[in-house]
Amino acid sequence: MWDAIKYVSSAFTLVAFVAAAVVWALRTWLLSGERLIRAADSPEKARLIENMLEVLRLDTTKLTRDQLADLAIRQINERGRRFRTAAIVIVILMVLSAIIATVAFFVPRHEHTTQPRLVTLRLFSEGEPVAKSFSLVWQDPTGTSHSVSGTNGETKLSIPADIHMLKNLVLDLPCYEQVDHRPIEIAEGRDLVINLRKVRSPAGDAPLPPTAFPDPRAIIPEKDHPSKELLTQKNVEPGRAVLVHENRTGEFLHLLLYSFDSARAKNPWRVLPSDHCVDYQEFNGLTESIGWYAFIARRSNGTMEYLGRANLYLKPRTLIIIKSTNSGLVGEIH
Repeated sequence: MWDAIKYVSSAFTLVAFVAAAVVWALRTWLLSGERLIRAADSPEKARLIENMLEVLRLDTTKLTRDQLADLAIRQINERGRRFRTAAIVIVILMVLSAIIATVAFFVPRHEHTTQPRLVTLRLFSEGEPVAKSFSLVWQDPTGTSHSVSGTNGETKLSIPADIHMLKNLVLDLPCYEQVDHRPIEIAEGRDLVINLRKVRSPAGDAPLPPTAFPDPRAIIPEKDHPSKELLTQKNVEPGRAVLVHENRTGEFLHLLLYSFDSARAKNPWRVLPSDHCVDYQEFNGLTESIGWYAFIARRSNGTMEYLGRANLYLKPRTLIIIKSTNSGLVGEIH
C-alpha cells in the first residue's frame, strides 16, 4: 500500500492516495479488533464485542453472547473485505492517473499556433513593374506596426495566417506615391500589389540667385573652349534644336548651360531644372546664334560639377545623361 506513494504526481492522485490510506487504516483497525476479540478472555471479549457492534451499528437485542461474537467476527471480515477492495480500486485509479499524467507530460503538445506565411508584394505604376528599392511600413489588425524593405520592386512579407488585411501602408520610395491608401486584402495564392503614380520631385523651381552661378573660367577646362572655326559650325537653325536631358543621379539638380556665344557674354547662363523623378526632359528654347554650350550640374547643397560641352546645332536632338559615380557626377552626351 505505502509503495503507491511514489505515484503521487497530481492533486487527483494525492486525494486518491489519502482516501486509500484512510480505507486501508479502517480495514487494519477492523482486523486488529477481530484479533483482539479472538484472543481476549470471556469478560474482556464481551466488552470488545459490545464496542465493535456499537461501532458497526447493528441491532443485537435478541442475540445470545455466542451469536454476538459470531456476528461481530463475520461483520468485521465482511467490512474488511470491502475496505480492502475499495483500497485496491483507489490505488489502481491513482496509478492510472499517474500514468496518464506522465504520458501527458512527456508527449509533445500540439498547441494551436498560427504559422506565418510568406506573401509576395509587388510595386506597379501604370501597369508596369517599378524595379526600384523601397521600404514599407504596415499595420496588422491589432495595430502593431511592421517594417520591411524590398528591391527591384518586390519583397516578401511574413504574415500570420490569421491576418487577412494590411492597413495603413506607408511606402518610402522617392518619385512615387500610392494611388490607393485603402487596406489591402490578403488572398491565398495571390500576390499583393501596390499601385503607384510617378510624381515630380518636391524640390522647388525657384530662380537661382546670381551668386549661384560659378565662374566659367574656373570650372570649364581651357581645352573645352571651342575654337573660332568650331563656333561657326551648325546644321540646325536656332530655335529648332532640342536638348533632351535625363537625370539618373537620384537627386534633384539644376542643369546650367553656359553659352559660348559672345553676344551673350553679359548673361551667358540658362538654367534647366533637372528632376530625377522625370524620365526625360526636353528644352527647345535655344535661340543663340552659336550652338556651343558647356554643361554644369548644380546640386542642392550648392556644389558644382562640370559635365562636358557640345554643339547643340549639329543635329536636331542632343541627349545628355547625368549619372553618379564614385568620383562625382558625369555627363554622357549623345
